Formats: sequence, structure tokens, C-alpha cells
Amino acid sequence: MSVKRTVEDSEEYPHDYPKRMDWKESWYFTYMDVKNKVCGVFYISTYPNNGRTDYLTTYLIDGKIDGYMNSTDVSGKLKEISDGKLAFELVKPNKEWNVFLDTEKVSMDFKFYGRFPPFRFDPEKAYVKDVLEQEHYEQSCKVNGTICFPDGVSINVDCYGHRDHSWGLRDYSQITKWDWMQAQFDQYAVNIIRLTIGRKTEISGFISNIKGNTEIVDARIETQYEDDKKTPQSSTYLAIDANGKSETLYSKKIYSIVYPPRQFKEGIRTDIYENFSEFQLKGKKGKGYGISEYLVTVKI
Repeated sequence: MSVKRTVEDSEEYPHDYPKRMDWKESWYFTYMDVKNKVCGVFYISTYPNNGRTDYLTTYLIDGKIDGYMNSTDVSGKLKEISDGKLAFELVKPNKEWNVFLDTEKVSMDFKFYGRFPPFRFDPEKAYVKDVLEQEHYEQSCKVNGTICFPDGVSINVDCYGHRDHSWGLRDYSQITKWDWMQAQFDQYAVNIIRLTIGRKTEISGFISNIKGNTEIVDARIETQYEDDKKTPQSSTYLAIDANGKSETLYSKKIYSIVYPPRQFKEGIRTDIYENFSEFQLKGKKGKGYGISEYLVTVKI
């Protein structure tokens, strides 16, 4: 059976859903402006069968972490992606999105523009029944935005970013671990994920440029940790693409956020380390910036 790899315009909108309580749909946007020492994540996830929508943004400004989190009671398909403080607006499918945040601490007005074509992951590759059953695509972005504070100070953001849209079933408590990264360079972007569920490990990803996407079919990842032996500090990625070409990529953490658990189940905790990182591709000039993300599920 052939696997659909294109992303239709209609798929950018909220999807119809089966009657499964853990089914959810998520939108994720991230940015990293090194010059202004600003980076952050916008995230929304809706569970239409149990009447909940989660809103989350975390941001670092000059090394200081802050954010906004909220859950609302919404049953059925979303009519608008907003809780009145954090809002997402689709302007042009696969090309342009607006993200707004307005709280007593900060006001943000961001525009994300697709700079390379989106890449659709093979849903069968990482499929594990009742654990991971989802559709999923990602895209490199150009980001422009304004951050305003109550005292009148403002920051103009101009950088690269990344976005993710997924829908289906994802049970974090049964995912053993994952290593996911996205690195944005001037002329291309690199994305790799290594996902482990029990004894099953799958590797996927892509290299993007203006001409399109080349799939990554294999990768080796070595991670170095801080003194506590659990907090990731840097990684080395050896990736092999569909043409047999290999690339070595190095990451180095600049800032880090540890997310609160996405799902709560008795006796289990899922930790997510979001490292805003600097990247260097072996043998090539120029640095890239993005995220090295590490998930690990532990018994407590």
C-alpha cells in the first residue's frame, strides 16, 4: 500500500475524529532568535471526546523563563483556536499562520511563514496499536514577530522557526523515550527523530530546502548529559538519507525548558527536556539554531 506523503490544504484545519477518549489534535510552533536572546514554543492540543483543550506557551527572554498555561472545556470540533489569551490563526494553508498571546505580563504577535515544503511522516513506520496511531507533518518556517511589555519595552523578532501538526492517538506514558531535533540553517533545515516504544525503535526525519525534502532513513544519536546524568546537554547525530548520503550534526544547548508531564497516569511520569540549541554540520560553514528535544518515561 502506498503511503500518502503530500499535505493537502484541507488537512491544515481541525479533523473529524473517532470516538476514542485519548484521540487528540495538536498544533506546535517554535522560534529561536539568537540575536535578541529570545526563543519559545506555542502549543495547543484538543481532546474533543473528553471536552478539553490545552493551551501552552513557554518563552525565554534573555535567559529568563516564563509562560502561560490553560485548559478549557470544549467538546467537539474547534470553532476557533483560542482561549481569549493564546490564539492561532491559519491565514494560508501550508504557507502562513498568526499566533497571538495577550496576558498581564506580555503581548506577542507572531507570523510564521513556510519557507520549505512540509514533510509528512509515514504513519505506519512508528505505529503501535493503542500507543501511537497518528498522522503528522512538520515544516521549516520564517518567523517575524513583536513582543511588548507593560512598561513599553518591545522586541522585534526576526528568525527561523518550525511547526508541527498531528492528529490521532499518542499515549505518552507508554512511549519509552524519544530524541527529536530540528535545526534551521540559512539554506536548509534538518529534522531527525528516534522513537522507542518498548523494544521497538524507529528512526525518521528529513532534510529540507527550497527544492523539497529528502527523507532520512537511518541515524545514530549519542547524547552527553550534565552532572546529574539525566539532563541532556549536547548530542551528535549521524544521519543517512534516502540517497545514501551521510551527514554528521552536532548540537550544543543554549537554553533549556523542562515541561510538566503531558499526561498523568498513576506510577508513571513523562519528562520532556526542550533544549534550544546551536547546531553545526560537520564540514560546512555556518551555524544553525533550533531544538533538541528529549522525552523519557520513568516509573515513580
